[in-house]
Amino acid sequence: MQLKDSLKDNGQHTVLIVDDLEDNVFILKSLLVSQNYKVLGAYTGRMALELCFEHKPDLVLLDLSLPDINGVEVLQEIRQEPSLINTGIIILTATSSSDALINGFMLGADDFIKKPYHHLEMLARMQATLKLRDTYAQLRDVNDQLDSINRDLEGTVKSQVEEIEKSNRFKRFMAPQVIDSFMTESKDLLSISERRKLTVLFLDLRGFTAYANSASPDSLMTGLQHFHKTIGPVIFKHQATIERFTGDGLMCIIGAPNDIPDHSTVALDMAREIRDVYETEKSENGDLLPLDMSMGIATGEATTGTIGFEGRLDYAAIGPVTNMAARLCAKAGPNEILISHNVCNQIASKDGVSFVEEAEIKGFDYKVKYYSA
Repeated sequence: MQLKDSLKDNGQHTVLIVDDLEDNVFILKSLLVSQNYKVLGAYTGRMALELCFEHKPDLVLLDLSLPDINGVEVLQEIRQEPSLINTGIIILTATSSSDALINGFMLGADDFIKKPYHHLEMLARMQATLKLRDTYAQLRDVNDQLDSINRDLEGTVKSQVEEIEKSNRFKRFMAPQVIDSFMTESKDLLSISERRKLTVLFLDLRGFTAYANSASPDSLMTGLQHFHKTIGPVIFKHQATIERFTGDGLMCIIGAPNDIPDHSTVALDMAREIRDVYETEKSENGDLLPLDMSMGIATGEATTGTIGFEGRLDYAAIGPVTNMAARLCAKAGPNEILISHNVCNQIASKDGVSFVEEAEIKGFDYKVKYYSA
C-alpha cells in the first residue's frame, strides 16, 4: 500500500478550505476529493463563517490572509460558536512569524501548515487532527451520557429518599408490612382522607393512676416500656395501626389505611392474643407488669387521614366507632374484652362470646348491646 493510500479518509469527514485564491482552493479540493473527503470551498472570511454555521465541517483549512475579515477573526468566531466545538482548525500560512502562530494556537487552532506545503504532510496532519477531534467528540458523547445517567441516578436517589422519608413518617405507628405495602403501591398517606368501615380497639391498664402516683419514675417508665414491648409485636403481626398511645393504654385501628376485609375478626383475635401474652409475661415479671388491663372493640364507619401540622403528624380515625370502643374499654373488667354488637355480628366465630347487657353508654342516644369475649 502506498503512503498516500494510507492517508485516505473513510468518507465521513467534511473539510472546508478557506483561501482567497480560487486556484489554491481548486487544487487542494481536487486532492482531498481523491482522498475521499467531502470538500467545501470559501474565498472570504464571511463566506467561510456562513458555510461553517450551515454545514458544521469536521475540519477547516484556514488561510490567515483573507480580503474581508482576516483568518484570526474567523478562527475566533468559530471557537466562540458552541455548535462548532468538534471542528478542527489547521492554519495555512506563508508567514514565518512565531508570534502569529502562537496567537493562533492560543485562539484555538489545532495545527498549522506552512506554505508551500507538501501534499503528504498536509494529508498526514489533517488525519492526525481529525483523529484527535473524533476522540474528543467521542469523549464528549460519553461525558454527556454519564451526565444523563447521573441526572437519572440523582432523580432515582431523590425519589428513593423521599420514599424512605415517607416511610419513616409512619413507621412509628404502623406495622412494617403495612408500610412496605404502601411504598410498593406508591400511595401517599399524607394525601389520603377517606371514610371507610374499620374496627377500633382501645386498651387500658386498670388502676394506672394510683400506680403512677406511688411508683418511682424509673419503675413507671420501665414498666410501660416493658408493656409496650410485650404487646407491640402482636399488634404488628395483625397489621393493625397504632393511632395513639395514651400513657396507660393505646388505640389501634384495624382495616385502615390498609384493607383488611375481616377486620372485626382480626381485631378480636389480636385482642385475645394480647391478653394471653400479657398474662404470660405478667406471671413471669409481675414486678414490671403489676396491673391488669381491659379492652373494648367496636366496628363501624370512620373518617381516616392525617392530622396535625408539619413536623408532627398522626394518622387518625374519627367517628362514633372510636368513642364506642373507648366506652366499652372503660366498662370492661380486669383482663376482660368487651365487643360491640356490630363486632359480634361480623366475627367469624362466636366461641367464647357471651351477651352482657343492653345499656345506655355516654355519648350515644340509644341503648347499646355489648358482649364479653
